[in-house]
Amino acid sequence: MRSFEEIRALAIDLQRRRSNVLKYMMEIKRHYEADWVVPLPDVKGEPDQAQFIPSLITDTVDGLGMRAASISPTTFCPSLSLHQTAQDRAMTRRKVIHGTYHRNHWKVKRRRYYRHLTAYDTAGVFIEPDFKNEGVLMNVRDPLYTYPEPMSAELVRPPEYVAFITRHSGAALRKKFPKVAEENGGPIAAQDAQEEWDILEWVDTEQTVFGLLGPKQIEGKHIATGWTSDGDLGAGPWMPLTQPVRNLTGMCPAIIPQEISLHSVGTRLNALLGNVEMQTRLMALEVMAQQKAIFPDMFVIGAEHQQPVILNGGKWQDGRSGDMNLLAGVQQVGQISQTPDVRTQAMIDRLERNTRVSSGLNPQMGGESFGSLRTGRALDAMMSSSVDPRIQELHEVTETWMPHINEVILATWKEWFGPKQISMYSGWKGDKGLVKFTPQNDIDTYENTVEYSVPGADTIQQTQVLGSMLGAEAISLDTFRTQHPWIDDAEAEKDSVTQEQLFKAMVAAIQEQIASGQMPIAIVAKLYEKVREGTALPEALVEIDEEIKAEQAAAAEAAQQEAMADPMAQMGLAAGPGAAAPAALPPEMMQGGPPPLQPGSPQMDMEAMLASALGAQ
Repeated sequence: MRSFEEIRALAIDLQRRRSNVLKYMMEIKRHYEADWVVPLPDVKGEPDQAQFIPSLITDTVDGLGMRAASISPTTFCPSLSLHQTAQDRAMTRRKVIHGTYHRNHWKVKRRRYYRHLTAYDTAGVFIEPDFKNEGVLMNVRDPLYTYPEPMSAELVRPPEYVAFITRHSGAALRKKFPKVAEENGGPIAAQDAQEEWDILEWVDTEQTVFGLLGPKQIEGKHIATGWTSDGDLGAGPWMPLTQPVRNLTGMCPAIIPQEISLHSVGTRLNALLGNVEMQTRLMALEVMAQQKAIFPDMFVIGAEHQQPVILNGGKWQDGRSGDMNLLAGVQQVGQISQTPDVRTQAMIDRLERNTRVSSGLNPQMGGESFGSLRTGRALDAMMSSSVDPRIQELHEVTETWMPHINEVILATWKEWFGPKQISMYSGWKGDKGLVKFTPQNDIDTYENTVEYSVPGADTIQQTQVLGSMLGAEAISLDTFRTQHPWIDDAEAEKDSVTQEQLFKAMVAAIQEQIASGQMPIAIVAKLYEKVREGTALPEALVEIDEEIKAEQAAAAEAAQQEAMADPMAQMGLAAGPGAAAPAALPPEMMQGGPPPLQPGSPQMDMEAMLASALGAQ
């Protein structure tokens, strides 16, 4: 492992190399925070002017960053075999990664991460074990204090080492680290304790080291002149603050994503700063000129051989007060009229438009009114609903670097909490339960991949793109639900939609039966009462159906009991013919047919006549 002296030498070299880049990045931050001043003519009594133009740099960084952060990518972990155990472990690894995101509120921190990428073309994510809560910490580090290993962005690999350098006052360091105080043998004197010192946090593939890097001002009374160090550190005002901590993962815990472009890191927005400053200056001068036009300067011409005098106390009365100004020795009173040049406003508008176009801000979405679609600018506004190439680049950078971050997360779980049983909220999309795992057993590989469904689209644009693909039958409805950012559980949403469709069909069927008269009005009234009392419609229908079935069964049972009554209960004439004895019945009732025709009867004669007539024919 590197010694502290070697680490300090590398850190000082990183500071020197990155100084120019940091200047550009600091300028962007100052404009983002509106922490800058435009010089104006110094006129006595003239009030300071506020910023009268839109916060264009802030809108650029926040607009692109928040749109890029509105979509969460999907993480995939491969299964090492087709065996069910391997597949279960692959799903567990995915849940462990998302559970770590949830624990660290990555959904919110991701916004800062994308703001850094937008403003500086680089960002920093630092992964470390959390022994207090038995977990993994995932923090976004400010690129202004991050010094990664110098390498080409085209390599697209994690750095071997990263130095985080922050500045603190000597008083704060003396309080937090008593060993650095002069009276305890350290290099920080009590005198001028507000002078700042650099603190180094060094991480690489082998170790983590904290140390006092040195003072911001190399000369001053705040440095203990008699301080000497042990070993090979020399006599300079620097020293390690802790013992080195071995890195068990073998990976650099700091991942520093970078965009691959023609410009240098931190210089993309710098070309717009001059434009913004000129616009601010012109706008401030325009406001001052308008004020002068409304309240022009006054002048008086004295009478011959007389000194002009203001009689009312020697104080000029503001015309808005209604008081009269009394003058003596005055021949003429006038005012200097100044009308601002109307071309100034056109120049201010042109500067603002140029900034918006170059920064990716849509002028139509920036507060301007929508115009006719026949104009080129309005058509550009309509095209903004498509995939934004700037956001697409941010998403693709994340797709490239997030797998490295996930690898460090899994390695940290396994190497620092290997044999422990861990239980945490999974954070998995659609899963509201816990994930229980043993890192040593369940994390059998660090391989993973990260993908955006539609790189370059925000939430609304992704809805439009997926909706268009669904309408063109390029994707299924299940795929639409799975890839939409607002749908957590595609299967649950599918079931909910099916339930709603069935409910609508049930209501439509009831309405049809009521309109056609198939459902009696008494049943409708009973159904209405149950629903009004709070019973769900399906349950009310089932209850009414059961009640009707019970009434029908009771009626049928009553009829059957009446038909099977005891025959001895009714005898004689009251019982009717059916109850008579078989011997007492006439032959025709015994045979069940009509009685035979008797010779000489009218019926017999009619048959003879018909037979004779038919025979004659």
